[in-house]
Amino acid sequence: MMIITRCLSGALCGNVAVVRAALGDITDETNSTEAFAMYGLTWTVGSIIGTSLGGTLSRPYDRFPALFGSFDLFHAHPYLLRE
Repeated sequence: MMIITRCLSGALCGNVAVVRAALGDITDETNSTEAFAMYGLTWTVGSIIGTSLGGTLSRPYDRFPALFGSFDLFHAHPYLLRE
């Protein structure tokens, strides 16, 4: 069920088309190739860093008691910072 949900989420997400259209609108012939190349790079790097950051921020009440130990909200909702 998780794989099906993830596939549906990716298929129904329109972010890629919107970003490409926005890049096409804000660039011209002189810099469009660099912009689209950077788009591919930043999407990949963002996926790597975002996943790592999300895993680090999960369960902050348990993992970082000095910072988040006084907030009961993070104890009740351990994955609040991930989303």
